[in-house]
Amino acid sequence: MEKRTTAAVRFKELEQPRDSFLNRARDCAKLTIPALLPPAGHNPVKGLPQPYQGLGSRGVIYLSSRLMTATMPTDTQHFLLEVPLETLVESGEMSVPEDTTRLLAMAETMVASAIERANWRNSTNLLLQLLLVTGNAAEYQQPDNTLKIYRLDQFVCVRDVTGELIEFICTDTLDPKSIKTDAQTLAMEGSDQASGMVNMYTWCRREPDGSWSIQQELNDNVLGEPQTGVKRLPFNVYRYASVPGEAYGRSKIEEHYADLDALNKLTKSMLDLAEINAKNVILIRPNATGQHLRQFLKKAENGDVGVGNPEDVTMLKFENSIGAQVVSSEISRLYDTLGSAFLLGSGMRRDAERVTATEVRMVAEELEGALGGIYSM
Repeated sequence: MEKRTTAAVRFKELEQPRDSFLNRARDCAKLTIPALLPPAGHNPVKGLPQPYQGLGSRGVIYLSSRLMTATMPTDTQHFLLEVPLETLVESGEMSVPEDTTRLLAMAETMVASAIERANWRNSTNLLLQLLLVTGNAAEYQQPDNTLKIYRLDQFVCVRDVTGELIEFICTDTLDPKSIKTDAQTLAMEGSDQASGMVNMYTWCRREPDGSWSIQQELNDNVLGEPQTGVKRLPFNVYRYASVPGEAYGRSKIEEHYADLDALNKLTKSMLDLAEINAKNVILIRPNATGQHLRQFLKKAENGDVGVGNPEDVTMLKFENSIGAQVVSSEISRLYDTLGSAFLLGSGMRRDAERVTATEVRMVAEELEGALGGIYSM
């Protein structure tokens, strides 16, 4: 009898095609917001690598907020319910009845209120930041209508030639005590000895008829009854920029990685130069005479008077001011280039709790033009 392939084994098989995308995504996170995708083996006790410049993180935060404003504007409905034209033709109506229009408006308000109660904005903002930095993210609409976000190191997927999802596996690291009573014993047996945590896998596969089968596994054991014939997958697997033939996407940061990496290195060089320039070193001639000149200089305060020959004392000076000017000029150029790429110098920027529908439309048009169709996607 052929042994059943478990979700954990299948997850390991699909990790290798994902690794190159995951490594690039981690490199991009190091230059922007490292917490979005920590290094391999990271735990909350360890520190995260910190970039030498803050432009990357500012660009990501600003772009994600602009996308949020365009897709989920405050104080404005971000979707519209309409009666399809085919339905009107079949009913013989020339326009939508007023009662139907009123009921649709009420439905829009009810759905928008449910979204606000479920705090979709916070989850969506995280999702947008992950897409901008890592190029990939997944969300799960939970039974209580709240959203759970998965980063790239927490899921694997397979797509067909058209880019449609056909297989998806995500993993959740859980405390065995938080699992249902009937599965706690199973979780305790497979928990990691160091952390005490256990991995639970959710495996989704598309069937030939277009429906989905979903099952959860813990320690290679299926939890409950697998779901079959699921018409709507509760997971959405997003890509920032898709490339034909690739199951995973490319990020906005990857498009500007060379400039960000150069800016990071030059900023470090500039900090080193500033540190060297700020360092004060006094040299004393070996055969210098005076009243204990060395001890006097160590203890002297501003305005103290001592006896000595000025030629016996020399202050070391920073002699690479031209190099510092070149580095500073290149940093300014990169700031201008990247600031334009992240719309940081946009004239449309306005800090306000409420924005008008016209402003939202203009923001959407600007994003569409600057980001190459990302808003439409």
